[in-house]
Amino acid sequence: MRIRNTTTVLIAVALLCGCSEADTECFRSITFGYSLEDFSPSSRSTLASDGIEDRIESVSLFIYHNDRLIFSDYKTGDFNGMKAELERGWEYDIYAMTNMGDMRGAMPSDKSSEPLSDLTWHIPSYQHIDEVGLPMAGRLEGFIAGRDNPTIILKRLFAKVCVDIGFEYEGATVREVRIQNLNGALRPFGISCASASSSIMADIESDGGSGTYVFYVPENMQGQIGTASDAHEKNPDLDPAIKAKKDVLTYMEVDVDMNGQGGYKGRVTYRSYLGNSSTGNFDIRGNCIYNWRVRYLEDNLQYNDWKIDTGDMSSDMTLPFMIIPGWSDQSGIEL
Repeated sequence: MRIRNTTTVLIAVALLCGCSEADTECFRSITFGYSLEDFSPSSRSTLASDGIEDRIESVSLFIYHNDRLIFSDYKTGDFNGMKAELERGWEYDIYAMTNMGDMRGAMPSDKSSEPLSDLTWHIPSYQHIDEVGLPMAGRLEGFIAGRDNPTIILKRLFAKVCVDIGFEYEGATVREVRIQNLNGALRPFGISCASASSSIMADIESDGGSGTYVFYVPENMQGQIGTASDAHEKNPDLDPAIKAKKDVLTYMEVDVDMNGQGGYKGRVTYRSYLGNSSTGNFDIRGNCIYNWRVRYLEDNLQYNDWKIDTGDMSSDMTLPFMIIPGWSDQSGIEL
């Protein structure tokens, strides 16, 4: 069941409306609100800080009139105390970025000549996100200054990936789950897509234990690639189109120990690309929840390629084998 959680942040921002001192409505309190999906489940995650999904540690605020930047401000903490002077009846475009530090030097003075969709923020490190919260951005274009309070919808630039891992066979224990090839270059007002290996974060995030794993993953909109018609074919060893882009595609690794039950013993690593489907799609969209149910099947023991690293695993079977992930439908829920 989808549960919508609407959070509103009250900000002490004043609008100077070009009115007389006798007009008590000259200064207005502005409410910047943002509607966020309830990120359930609340199981353990690689980012363990409390309130990581909704925390605001810093704000960069920008106001444009006729495409020209007329106001910018930055402060640590939330929006409280930020002030601006706007003329009543004029039309403004308002932009906000949170948890990305001071962005005043990055915004163009004329957004008609420098599109905001090209603005890029480079993630310092995955640990930085844990410390300050998920980066968020929002815009309110065409706001006419007056008596109404403007509301900016802030969207997270990370997706939440929830993975439920299980096995068709007995004797398997998950030791570690990793998300690899994290996109390190985000576009707050555009579409984020890793374009080269240099834009991939070096950090490898992991989570131990078993059951449901929760990861916060930077947006990486790679779209449709290749011709895979089943989960096994979503594989750089089988599809040249995937192989050509393998350095910028986000994927999951699962390390598993087998204790000998069912004829398997030792360590094995499974790999699966993330995306909106188990076949040709590689999109990871920010501000979305992705729910994957992954089942590793015993019956499909036939290949040995990128999808699995058998490591030191041994088997009492005489045939070469590979365990192929069995996927249920995957869904990315965009707010």
